[in-house]
Amino acid sequence: MQIGIVGLGRMGAGMARRVAHVGMKVFCYDRSDEVGAALQGSANIECVRTLPRFARASMASAS
Repeated sequence: MQIGIVGLGRMGAGMARRVAHVGMKVFCYDRSDEVGAALQGSANIECVRTLPRFARASMASAS
């Protein structure tokens, strides 16, 4: 199973960490590169820098 999260503020980042921790694949995007960089490298989390890339990444994994 996978989930996409747009917006990695306090709530979004927390949800991404918790969902990834239980084994779900998480695709995430935030307009601030620093926020995504903090999650990058975490198991089951893939952060991207643009919304079109976010859409492609999440769609590619769905098929």
